[in-house]
Amino acid sequence: MTATAQYASTPRNGVTQVSTANANRDGTGTLGVVCMAGANGMRIDSLTIQATGTTTAGMLRFFLTKGRPLGSISTITFTGTTAIVTTALPHGLTTGQLVSVIGALPDEYNVVDASLTVTGANTFTYVMGTAPTANATVMGSGATSTSPVTSRMIKEVTVDALIPSATAKAFATGIGTNTGSEKTLFPLSIQPGWSLRASTEKAETFNIIPTFAGDF
Repeated sequence: MTATAQYASTPRNGVTQVSTANANRDGTGTLGVVCMAGANGMRIDSLTIQATGTTTAGMLRFFLTKGRPLGSISTITFTGTTAIVTTALPHGLTTGQLVSVIGALPDEYNVVDASLTVTGANTFTYVMGTAPTANATVMGSGATSTSPVTSRMIKEVTVDALIPSATAKAFATGIGTNTGSEKTLFPLSIQPGWSLRASTEKAETFNIIPTFAGDF
């Protein structure tokens, strides 16, 4: 028996960037999606946080957001800024629900809480911020939720005031079981379709990286 978690399904090790100032602690405002749990849920052992430049004293906040797994996506095509999604099985969605997609390529197909329009038992559309130049080559994963979105804050991380230079590194920290801290929160198990989201109090840019995370 191994001493560490084994993620036999889908590792989650991408980078999420948050930069829009959001001082809210109630889950409203702009949140970046760090990880989205698949059909069997997921586990996160630790996260690495790295600022990309100067930071002032403030907070990074983490939230759990309620959702439902979208299921397998067969294709995503486009007409202008409208994404057209075909699912492998009937999706059971209704117009006006919100959809989040992460891990798709090209990146334009990735959205957070975009309002969807049902066009068929296995199809729906949503509007992207920018039109892609090609149909999706990687479908990514998705989850849906009702409006308004329900998010609950689970952790605040203190950000130090630092000015990076040739001799000083930018702010960086880690939280989780591998950092020797936060053992009351990590490992963090996330229900199917739910997501871990993050916000920055100040208008400063941070990369958030799941260090050990994956679907069950």
